[in-house]
Amino acid sequence: MPIAIPDPQTLPLQALPTKDRIVSPINSQLPNLQFLTDILGQFSAEGDGLLAEIFGDFFIGRRFIINCVATQGISEPYDAWCAEYNGRRSFFFNLSLWTAEDLKRSGLAVIKHEITHILLCELLPETDISNPLKKLERIIIDEGLAHFIGFPKNRETLLVKHTDKWIAAEKELAAAQAQLSNMGLPPHETEQLIQRADTESYWKKYAAISGMFRAAKTYQTSGAAGLRNCIKTGALPKQIFS
Repeated sequence: MPIAIPDPQTLPLQALPTKDRIVSPINSQLPNLQFLTDILGQFSAEGDGLLAEIFGDFFIGRRFIINCVATQGISEPYDAWCAEYNGRRSFFFNLSLWTAEDLKRSGLAVIKHEITHILLCELLPETDISNPLKKLERIIIDEGLAHFIGFPKNRETLLVKHTDKWIAAEKELAAAQAQLSNMGLPPHETEQLIQRADTESYWKKYAAISGMFRAAKTYQTSGAAGLRNCIKTGALPKQIFS
């Protein structure tokens, strides 16, 4: 059962995904709360085989209690995110940006995506996110694994049907890395490059999408053990396209 917070302005600042507390008009009732509740129940009952396969060895004998907080009124593109809430890592659904059909189609995938982030938070090595290139590398593995595990369709189709999107993402990533290597790059351009890495529309999140395909390729060639090794080192293998 999600924790229902109809007024997002009652949430602590550290629980919000944006510094701006601008919210749209809110109602006393959260939209489509029952749909989210049903999907959470489905996940609790069924789990996910790939999540268990990758993370089970890291957390043998450990039981996780993860909050899901339902709220509304946060501006786009923040439909879901992870943050601390009441002393516990939690994931949030901004139900203003979800229709019932959206939840039926993608809600379960997003739950898997956000839970992946929460698990990775405890496992990935520390990185200097004040360094734009290091921050980009962190996005590649963190968002890449979350996108792979939370891919809303058949994961096995990624490397069969969507290779063109992988090539495009890797090219944009390489261009961004080259720009970020320029010490004279203005701060606002650096910020824009990092922001585009994982906040654009789905296939345009160049770092997240390149990471998703790298994770899929690693799993195809080395299985869950290969991805566990990547988590330990904090990096996914780079793919070179001719």
